[in-house]
Amino acid sequence: SVPVEFRREPEEQPDAALRDFYCRLLRATDDESFRLGHAIRLEPTQAWPGNETNRWLIARLWVGQHRQLRLSVANLAGEPAQGFVPLALPEFAGKIVHFEDVLAEIGYDRPGDDLLVRGLYLDLPPYGHHLFRVTREASATRRRSGSSRLDPVMAR
Repeated sequence: SVPVEFRREPEEQPDAALRDFYCRLLRATDDESFRLGHAIRLEPTQAWPGNETNRWLIARLWVGQHRQLRLSVANLAGEPAQGFVPLALPEFAGKIVHFEDVLAEIGYDRPGDDLLVRGLYLDLPPYGHHLFRVTREASATRRRSGSSRLDPVMAR
């Protein structure tokens, strides 16, 4: 008979990058919008006819008790995915909407009227993701920055 030893496994070095990601994720989601708000499932649409990679995108909008907005989007596939995330929120009309990716520490400004009509265009790499803090400016007269599409954020 061969003795069986339980709980023996090879020594592994901690993955510092993975630990850092989870620390950032926990800080980013320690927010009233996630704890007390409600989540809305969003269905991304095709970026252009014939491109069905939007099926690989999963999107949720969290709305806090005081209308704080958080948007999470992830590409669940091992290939790039593009699509428009519908964001038909009346409070976006005539305003500039700022999307701050709290995990990647980058941001984008988009015209609210464009978001009402087309949604937010996303081009994500394989297994890419965004976790946006969404804020609205007082009016759309502010200088618009950024392109009409979001550059992909590489998954970490």
